[in-house]
Amino acid sequence: MRKFFVIIGMLLTVLGALCLDARPSAAQDQDQNKAAPYTMPEYNGFQACNAETNAQARVKCLDDFVAKFPNSSLMPYVYRLYYTSYNELKNYP
Repeated sequence: MRKFFVIIGMLLTVLGALCLDARPSAAQDQDQNKAAPYTMPEYNGFQACNAETNAQARVKCLDDFVAKFPNSSLMPYVYRLYYTSYNELKNYP
């Protein structure tokens, strides 16, 4: 009788494992294959502007970035950098 309960328990465990949903691992694979919403030239251009120490040159760099990539997904970061640069220059347009 004891052997019977052990076999039933093992069968129920295997059945439960087979019934688990495999979607979470598939969704994880899709997230890994998804590309970044910006290109490398966009990212490099933003990083160049972000690394600029002179606020006047940084504003010019940001102007060039916006002219080249007007629909970039990095625009919220560009706007924040504009804000800090103009604040540093004490130029409040």
